[in-house]
Amino acid sequence: MVPILRNYFKRLVPEEENIDILADDWAIEIKTINTNYTHPLVKYKSVPITENVDSVLNDIDKLKEKTRFKNKAVLFIVFPLPEKSMHIWQQIHLNKIKSRLREIVSHKFRFRNGVPGIMYIGQV
Repeated sequence: MVPILRNYFKRLVPEEENIDILADDWAIEIKTINTNYTHPLVKYKSVPITENVDSVLNDIDKLKEKTRFKNKAVLFIVFPLPEKSMHIWQQIHLNKIKSRLREIVSHKFRFRNGVPGIMYIGQV
């Protein structure tokens, strides 16, 4: 990810000031949310999705305290996220995250092995 981001930012520093990535005037936290939604290409494991969501919420709160940065964002990937589970994810978990952000955008995708996911970036 860092090599791609270097195309867009002059200064790019990973893991500084307890923030995942500092890029020019941006502070960016990155997370993955592994769900417990079933998908035929994923071995089922009981995953505490609420703990992963809480981790994103904690990063949002941490970024809100970092006043020296003009722009702050969280980037997180949710997987597996089959279409049949989308409504549950949005109603129960995504709404908690969205309520703490100024703006959020998403992009649905599939990993190379076909597992569905969504990438979100939210402005704090």
